[in-house]
Amino acid sequence: MQKSITRLLTIGCALGAIGLLAAGQARAGTTGGMSVSANVAGSCSISTSPMQFGAITPSGGNTPGGVDATGMVTLECTPGTNATNLKVVEGANDLHSDRNNYQFALTDGAHYISYGLDVYGPDGSFHIDNTAVPADNSGGFNNVIDAGPLTGAEASGGETYDIYGQVEPGVPVYANAFSDTLEISVTY
Repeated sequence: MQKSITRLLTIGCALGAIGLLAAGQARAGTTGGMSVSANVAGSCSISTSPMQFGAITPSGGNTPGGVDATGMVTLECTPGTNATNLKVVEGANDLHSDRNNYQFALTDGAHYISYGLDVYGPDGSFHIDNTAVPADNSGGFNNVIDAGPLTGAEASGGETYDIYGQVEPGVPVYANAFSDTLEISVTY
């Protein structure tokens, strides 16, 4: 009987060892690495508030002096974008401005009222003078508001520039609604 128990124990131990070997092989493996990456694209957005001259009351049939309006341009960029050259590129009616001191023009579709811009930066510094906005041969204007680097635009809320408009005084006016659209760009 003792031999049977010994044989049973020997067989049991052998089966247990085989089970352990099989379990050990199931746990064996290898490790590897997985590459993880992301690319964050630099981008900027420009938002504006409208510049509204409001009702203009003619003086002797002409635009009076002192017709002013304000608007704002806000530039916001992804940190690290390295934006430069925030510009007032041109207005939709520039070819009809007086092209001297008032580089832009409002229109009702048939008549024009020239106006100019002064621009102040986020720190209140003067950036563009109405009289220093030169026209190029194509009628387009490359008026750099801020050459940059525009690192303040990368902060939360971006950078805001105050835009002041002045209507050219002494220009004949007609009763109607006048408008213009300014193109503003940034390089990044």
